[in-house]
Amino acid sequence: MSENRKRDWKTAKRKRSASLSIRLTPEERAQLDEDAARLGITTGAYVRQVLLDAPVPKQSRRLVANDNIAILGKYIGELGKIGSNLNQLAHAANYAKAIGHFAAMPSAELVIATCEDARAWVQKLYKILHQHKTQT
Repeated sequence: MSENRKRDWKTAKRKRSASLSIRLTPEERAQLDEDAARLGITTGAYVRQVLLDAPVPKQSRRLVANDNIAILGKYIGELGKIGSNLNQLAHAANYAKAIGHFAAMPSAELVIATCEDARAWVQKLYKILHQHKTQT
C-alpha cells in the first residue's frame, strides 16, 4: 500500500469530535430525515454531504428502510420468544434425562413445531432484508 493511500485511509477513519447544533422546525427535521432515508443513509451523513459536499461513508448506510424497522423489531421479538421456548424445551429434556424420567421429555412434535416457527420468522426477516437490498 502506498504512503498516500495509508494516509487517506487514516484520514477517513478519524473520529469526529466537534458538533454543530442548529434549530429546525419539526417539518424541516422531518424533511432532512426523509431525504436521508430515501438515500439510505443516516441524517448526519446526509447533512454532512449537503453542507460539505462530502462523500457518503459506507458505514453510515442503513441496512433497512425506516418503514421496515418496526416490522423487523416485531419479527426479532418473535424469534427471541421462540428461542426462549427452545431453551425451555432443551432444559426440560436435559432434566428428564438426568433424573431418568423419559416420559417427562418434550415430544419431538413440539420441538419440530417450534423449529418450524423459527424458520418461518427467519424467512420473513430474509424477505424484508432482501427486498431492501434489491431497492438500493
